[in-house]
Amino acid sequence: MENLEEQAIELDGETLLELSLSNLRNNVKRDFGNTRETKANSISISNYDMIPSVGEKTLLIKARVRGQEGKNYQSQVRFVNVGFTTEAQPGFTQIKAVDGQDYYVKQFTASQTQAKVKCNCLDFYWRFAVWNHAKKSLEGDPPPPYVKKTDSPPVNPNKTPGSCKHIIKLISFLRTEQILR
Repeated sequence: MENLEEQAIELDGETLLELSLSNLRNNVKRDFGNTRETKANSISISNYDMIPSVGEKTLLIKARVRGQEGKNYQSQVRFVNVGFTTEAQPGFTQIKAVDGQDYYVKQFTASQTQAKVKCNCLDFYWRFAVWNHAKKSLEGDPPPPYVKKTDSPPVNPNKTPGSCKHIIKLISFLRTEQILR
């Protein structure tokens, strides 16, 4: 299924094709239903770190997401082509970075923002990581190639890039923090 809307961006002279956060969310809803989004409402963000890189124009957000069963997961979103400023301005949100400094970040929209995502839950690892990597929407290294050992059907037959419920919760949290509009 190749009706995914890719967005071309240029970073350090290299053109990348990435999916927006809305693309990732819509892909999951289309191919897997609303289950992940519904379950995301019952989990929580226990803490998070904001790691800006002004020179690279990126903002990495790492969050500990507490699942329904009480287990903690590490979810990440890296925004690319981020606008930073040193003073408060309309359309910018103040963040406190892990280095203790305040930064002002241009607010993102989920439909226009290219991002890379990652979670250490098994749903993301087995269902989405390889396909996110193929669309340059995976933060970090891809998992090793899967070697099929059973006759079970594939968990992602359409090879859909997407997000687990933990990433969905993190994105929802970023809206409440006014980093996303």
